[in-house]
Amino acid sequence: MEVQNRELYLQHMNDEYRRKHYPEGSVFMAHKKAQKGVNAGLNLFIIGVFLAGSVAGLVWSINRVLEFIRDEQEDMLGVGIGICVFFLLLILGFGTLIFVMIKGVGKSVDDWIRIVAKTGGLSEQEVRESARALQEELLSRCPGIDTAGGAVLAE
Repeated sequence: MEVQNRELYLQHMNDEYRRKHYPEGSVFMAHKKAQKGVNAGLNLFIIGVFLAGSVAGLVWSINRVLEFIRDEQEDMLGVGIGICVFFLLLILGFGTLIFVMIKGVGKSVDDWIRIVAKTGGLSEQEVRESARALQEELLSRCPGIDTAGGAVLAE
């Protein structure tokens, strides 16, 4: 199945597509560039807004629980605590997502190669060789692509 998907992908690969999506000639470099692009910043901003809204919701729900306690409305106390837990889970989720995104931005191409190698159970050299082989296949399918500006991997 993997080979079929690869063949289908390479079938649609042409000079224009390759120049647009892989200008440096590397999937790893394209991924690194995408993490630092406008969309990455916009995603961080949007998630930050949701995080801020969750914090505001938690503060509001805690104040409501305190009002229930002050007004001796024990029947509403469980609902208020449930809402507090909901907002707390949102804060943990959005906070973790922002942490992971920021941590990913700081990784170099070599770090990503290490991660891919470890996840795939391969050595780093095998991942590098596989990326080089893919670039050679792309070049054979799209002759005339200038690759002098970027190698598959920065060494």
